[in-house]
Amino acid sequence: MANIKWKCNNCEPNHYFEGDKFTSECPNCKSENIEQLKEDKFVFYLKYLQDNWKIVLPVILCLFFLLLWLNRKPDLDNNTIYIVDKIEQKPGTNYLEISMIGKDTVSGKKEVLSESKQIEMISEHIRFLTITGENKQIIPIGNKVYLCYKDTTDGNSFNIVYKRQVVPEFRRITNFEFHLNGIQPDFDKADCETYCITSDDIKLMASKCKLIISVKNILPNKSLFVSVDGIDGEYKQQLVWDIKPIKKYDVWVKYDKCLSVDARENGGTPPDDICKECKENELSEEFSELLNNWGQAPNDMNLVVNCIKFFKKFKSGKNKLFVNGIPYSNWSDMEQDITTQNLNYSKTFKLAKPVKIMNDCTEVIIEFIYD
Repeated sequence: MANIKWKCNNCEPNHYFEGDKFTSECPNCKSENIEQLKEDKFVFYLKYLQDNWKIVLPVILCLFFLLLWLNRKPDLDNNTIYIVDKIEQKPGTNYLEISMIGKDTVSGKKEVLSESKQIEMISEHIRFLTITGENKQIIPIGNKVYLCYKDTTDGNSFNIVYKRQVVPEFRRITNFEFHLNGIQPDFDKADCETYCITSDDIKLMASKCKLIISVKNILPNKSLFVSVDGIDGEYKQQLVWDIKPIKKYDVWVKYDKCLSVDARENGGTPPDDICKECKENELSEEFSELLNNWGQAPNDMNLVVNCIKFFKKFKSGKNKLFVNGIPYSNWSDMEQDITTQNLNYSKTFKLAKPVKIMNDCTEVIIEFIYD
């Protein structure tokens, strides 16, 4: 098999040819002045790969994926959550230390974390802490919570509000004592003057094509910021917003040095007719016709539903409803009386006068009399 390269030193220019290990002369000039050339290993291996690629390629791919698997980073177990295991205060300190663990939600197995890993998980998974009875959000510094003068046990406990974890959303830590015991707070690290807002302090109201954010006990010396586009939206120092671009309430409010809190009404949608022009006369005429039709057939559910839908446009809590001079505090009481009178005594009703609509279509006065 001619697979060895030879060189003839007599041929001009140098003549190269292939032969085998028994070759003794140049096939061109019959000279025995020939020499065997050293084989280029790169060319050899390249040729070998070309000739045997169907075998070599699968082997190389298997080795590649094996190395990837051996050097892979461990995947985060989807069943693992990181929660606070305990909070404790060491003697002579003005802070509390947080201990965090990993927990498998399926097996219940706990994972003990190093201090550096705990600090990393505290930062990643704890949004803030609160003390029962204190309207303050406490953000840990590393794995520590620095105390103020009023931060004492006295029946109080810590609540932890987690982030980016569905379970658990809240976890209360109990059975430990905390107090300063005469030690001065670390004012550089303990935020002792912060007052934060809770969801209970926020109320949303829609009126005249505006969204009005009402906040209890606004502090005059603190800047209040509001976002209507979610927690990561643009915050402005304003409580009245144009409601037209708002499709769904996603309102968040915060003071300086506090985390944002969401309004309890979030997820709701603005009333459909909040931006409609109030045309009292036209609405009064339409509603009066609906009510008179219902009065002639008080137990016709279709008529009842039509009237209720229309009435909700004016449901502000200041509406006035009368039947034969008797006032009713709400629609359902009036409706029940009317339907009962019709069932028991076949009584029908009509309006004593057209419906009166006022205060920019936020209130209505209805007066029924027996037919």
